Amino acid sequence: MLDPRVVYLAIPSAIALALLVAHSLRALPRRRAAAFWGSVLVYGLVRGLGVGWVTRAIGAKFPYELHNPLLHVFGVSVQEIAGWAVVGYLAWWVGSRYARERLFAQAAIGALFLGCVSWAVEAAAVAAGWWHWNVPTASRFFLNVPPIGIVDWFFVATDFLLPFVAITALRSPWRFATLLLFPLHFGAHLLPEVALDFAHWSLLALLIALAIHSPAKDVPFHERARWLPYASAAIVIVDVAFVLLFVVREPRLLLAVVPLALLVIGSATRLRVSVPRLPWPVVVIAIGAIGVAMYAYDKARDEELQRRLDAAIAARDNGQIAFATSELESLARDFPTTHVPLAMLGEIYYRTQRPQEARPLFERAFAIKQDYLDGYRYAAVIALQNGDRDGAAKIARRGLDVAPADAQLRYLSGARVEPSSADEAMTLAGLAFEVGDRATTVQILESAIAKWPEEKRLRDMRAAASR
Repeated sequence: MLDPRVVYLAIPSAIALALLVAHSLRALPRRRAAAFWGSVLVYGLVRGLGVGWVTRAIGAKFPYELHNPLLHVFGVSVQEIAGWAVVGYLAWWVGSRYARERLFAQAAIGALFLGCVSWAVEAAAVAAGWWHWNVPTASRFFLNVPPIGIVDWFFVATDFLLPFVAITALRSPWRFATLLLFPLHFGAHLLPEVALDFAHWSLLALLIALAIHSPAKDVPFHERARWLPYASAAIVIVDVAFVLLFVVREPRLLLAVVPLALLVIGSATRLRVSVPRLPWPVVVIAIGAIGVAMYAYDKARDEELQRRLDAAIAARDNGQIAFATSELESLARDFPTTHVPLAMLGEIYYRTQRPQEARPLFERAFAIKQDYLDGYRYAAVIALQNGDRDGAAKIARRGLDVAPADAQLRYLSGARVEPSSADEAMTLAGLAFEVGDRATTVQILESAIAKWPEEKRLRDMRAAASR
């Protein structure tokens, strides 16, 4: 059976890339075109390896995971590399259309384009399950796309586009210093969160200060075959819209496509951006003030959330269920981008015999935190308890996209599972008993007793299941 990602992701990406390569051969000097494609492919590979290296170095989860990449090079998805090539070229092209010959303004507008295309593509990818994020995906501004996704795409402009245009257009020896931006940005991920925030705001200040203050000029593209980049951008926009409308049937997410479409359409008109040359200290101070204010606001919100969660947990543990429930309901309303209040409230409802109220809470929780495995398990169990086998299997399969080896989710999906240990056998037997599957409970335990006869716990559980 043909993987749908080939139709909706790989083929459109390949066509879009081919159109852009053809455009570069007609609109750029051959040497610069070859330099772009060679360097962007190297960047995509190094970036993929760099994300993995940084993640392992700080002992964290990979921030996003592609589901069974179609092809990969050294563990980096070919689709990911091709994607960076497509959006990197389009960002450069769109930036040049708006900023005319202002070199660093081109990179700044390219960053805006990258943020817009990120929102559109991530909205479709997350909804369609092409990849998942291990950070909360709900956002006050970006629907189901995590803000870190927008930020990461935005800063491809400073990691790659700005160094490329500076090195290939300027003669100053200082242009090679821009090569430090990528390693400095990724290195900041090894530091405490406040240092990473400082790095992001510093890079933004640098980009805007250069765009406003620098007189550097570059006219990269000849006015030839202009339709090719627009055709490529149209493929991206139409593909995303088609997936949202007809594949995942989430028309509300079309909002994510609007900024990208408007930016591309605007670049096809005579609209040009007039960039005033302001003193760079004014720019840096203004952006710094905004960054400090936003950091203080987010920190205050995090502290309030933690304080109220601690109070709800203490109330729950002390048997004050009514207060804990009320506080968690309030937290779910006040902090809609975190899954924790929803998950805790779902567990309370489940354990107090209110499963029908618990299930939608778990589904909202794992929609926000896509690697919240307990949410998939609880929701699937409730579905099975109500005789909804198809619903349970669907939920469990969504969880298996995130954790393919999870034995509990495999059982809940309807697959036959052979326990790999006595502990796992007891867990699966308990799960089968919980959903009312007595026959499977007994079968799992008898098979486990034959494998691990020394385990008294298995025999005790088998006796209890027979009562």
